[in-house]
Amino acid sequence: MIHMTASWPEALQWLERLAQTVRGLDPLTAAALSAPCVLAILYRSLTATLLSLLLALVAVIAFAGGIDEALRESVASIACLAGLLAVVQAGSLRRKRRQLGDAKARLLERQQDLEDVRQRYEREVLWRKASEKTAPSGTHPSQLRPTA
Repeated sequence: MIHMTASWPEALQWLERLAQTVRGLDPLTAAALSAPCVLAILYRSLTATLLSLLLALVAVIAFAGGIDEALRESVASIACLAGLLAVVQAGSLRRKRRQLGDAKARLLERQQDLEDVRQRYEREVLWRKASEKTAPSGTHPSQLRPTA
């Protein structure tokens, strides 16, 4: 592991070792570790992409370390599944945002409909009040019809 007090040559050597580890991975493991990253990019989710990259880096570090094969495969599997979970959450968030936008659009339509009905009601009330004032005595305002 690299320490904060390490010199640049040591850090570069550590990065070179990680690069060699990535090049030495079997294609199936490399595909499994990169799949969440690619999917997150396709979903255009920065958070899911960064999280998937970080998890892939943890798995690569586990492969570079001197741990046994079963533990390395477990870490790689967990990193892959956690990355896929981040992608699923990104997709869910995108879908919910779209649904929220649709709901806002429907709300605006209903508010406009309500405003139209309110204006018609106000005109009807004004017409009835005016007809009550001008109606001959004994005639109920509902018997009067507006002229077109």
